[in-house]
Amino acid sequence: MHELLAPAGSFEALRAAIEAGADAVYLGPDRHNARLSGENFTEDTLLDAVRYCHTRHKKVYMTLNTLLSDQELEDMVEYIPFLSKSGIDAVIVQDIGLASLLRNALPDLPLHASTQMTIHNARGIARAQALGFQRVVLAREAFSRDLIRSSPLEIEVFIHGALCVSYSGQCYFSSMLARRSGNRGTCAQPCRHRYKEGYALSLHDLCLAQHMPEILSLPIASLKIEGRLKSPDYVRGVVSVYRRLIDEKRAATKEEMDFLTQLFSRQGFTDGYFTGKKGRAMFGFRTDADKLATKAVSVPPAPETKIPLKMHLTVQDGAPSRLLVTDGIYSVSAVGDIPQKAASRPLTQEDCVRSLAKTGGTPYAAEITAEIEDGLFLSAASLNAIRRAGLENLYNAAMPVREIHTVDLSVPHRPAKQTGTQCIFQNPGQIPENLNADFIWLPLFSMESVTDEKTGAVLPTILFDNELPPVQNRLKQLQAAGLRHVMCHTIGQSLLCRELGLTPHGGTGMHIYNSRTAALSDMESLIASPELLSTQLRQMPKPIPLSVIVYGRHTLMTMENCLALRRNQCHNGKGTYSLTDEKGNIFPVLCAYPHRNEVLNSRPVYMLDKLDTLRSAGLHSFILRFTTESRQEVSEIMDLYRAGAPAPFPFTRGAFYQKEASAKNK
Repeated sequence: MHELLAPAGSFEALRAAIEAGADAVYLGPDRHNARLSGENFTEDTLLDAVRYCHTRHKKVYMTLNTLLSDQELEDMVEYIPFLSKSGIDAVIVQDIGLASLLRNALPDLPLHASTQMTIHNARGIARAQALGFQRVVLAREAFSRDLIRSSPLEIEVFIHGALCVSYSGQCYFSSMLARRSGNRGTCAQPCRHRYKEGYALSLHDLCLAQHMPEILSLPIASLKIEGRLKSPDYVRGVVSVYRRLIDEKRAATKEEMDFLTQLFSRQGFTDGYFTGKKGRAMFGFRTDADKLATKAVSVPPAPETKIPLKMHLTVQDGAPSRLLVTDGIYSVSAVGDIPQKAASRPLTQEDCVRSLAKTGGTPYAAEITAEIEDGLFLSAASLNAIRRAGLENLYNAAMPVREIHTVDLSVPHRPAKQTGTQCIFQNPGQIPENLNADFIWLPLFSMESVTDEKTGAVLPTILFDNELPPVQNRLKQLQAAGLRHVMCHTIGQSLLCRELGLTPHGGTGMHIYNSRTAALSDMESLIASPELLSTQLRQMPKPIPLSVIVYGRHTLMTMENCLALRRNQCHNGKGTYSLTDEKGNIFPVLCAYPHRNEVLNSRPVYMLDKLDTLRSAGLHSFILRFTTESRQEVSEIMDLYRAGAPAPFPFTRGAFYQKEASAKNK
């Protein structure tokens, strides 16, 4: 069965999803979820939501899909008793440290790996399996039929809704420019803004309604609709269309596509990642005409389908009355009053049906049978009471309590040698003489040779399985020349390195936001998340060597689409391009293997005059990243680094001295 999974940003949207035919919903609590600007659910409303869904035989997945600091992990321990009694069917998680905490505390609570974990290849799935996940939500940019067929874990894919132009989990644009992190649930959506080059980062919404026959032929566990910030009418309309397509195993008609377009689109839809037809056709923005079409569309409410219920009442002389209740999933019993001898009119089948069938206000339609000894009587009040008790027991059966195990927040330390000064270069031509660095990193395909054991290779951030052979071959060639160390950006890349006998080190894409995640990493060393605030860095234990970027332009986005190609300026994946916002800030765009884009920040992070502050926070390994700088500029930056001098050019402190902005206080 292909589960149809719908967004529930509010209780009204949840009802709309269930009434329209969703098999499951995903919703966020009022903490640590990727849509903090939405209405979300308090503990009370979340319990009501789970009860509403479970009594209708539908599942509920909770989104705890953001990065957490050490302090927030400690706070999550206090939330575990609520998770235990909430009845939720699974938790969607991005943070590896949180996943470990939940797995230890609630071992029978299924974990789903969020799309924010950037899992897009077989080794990523293998690593997720080792970390205790039961399901992987594939990066929405990574619809791989072979990967879906071969996965040992359940696979969930997006079939409809908004697309990020950056790879899931690899966007820092909002964080660095607006102090609102997509990895922390407060994205300001700079990809939807207008730039000098137009709406250069805004994609059409995804719609795979015309590909449903092929999708249904694949072993996909769950088909996901995006939209927790959308209206109940949107949810009802989209779910109803896909419910029909799944049940009838067909593609959408023109009329259904027109209806979906009216509900919400950005100049139409795209299926580019599914079909492999990327480029200009994937881009679009929300026009006034789109907004008017949405206002004009009508979404009729779906009639609620009642759940068949069977009740069997047993009435025997001298024994409490007993009611058995089953809805086909849950079976319960209730005990009522002892019947009396009938003074005049004994209890009849019709009396039982009349009282027990009063299920108004519930999702049930009851079929009632009764076994009654002759000459006995129960009052209508007694029958009503046993009915209420039976239904209450049925509700409670739908809310199972999970056993809580002891929670241990301690993390193991793996002492290892600290590397003082590391430099990451875009190409060897940038490296000046007498660099005086402890370690040098170069992109895998920019390395011409391995000068010594203090030179390492940086893997591309994204590596699909079919892109691995050239990468493996190049790693083997460099390994024969002396390569020992490799920088990885996603969770599966470490397995690739260890298979070859190479030592993996974690880059920024590993999202090291707390010490538990760091300790669970299978890397030799790690780079702290560039989104960590100075206070968080100071308070964070360092279980393994942790580096921090003190100079360089952060990669704001890693994109599958080539911006230069859209402007007819691409030269076979070579060259440097740019994007300019309405304030005149220029964002360099680099080409990455095999032909992806990396959008860089308009200004470099500069902390070269704050090294003592970082050392006092327990950080002693510093990284300088050089992307667009010339060899002469690199030499000048290294002089500033050695002198601890202030920056003589425009710069940013990154997240070091920021305070996080709230998504609700724009």
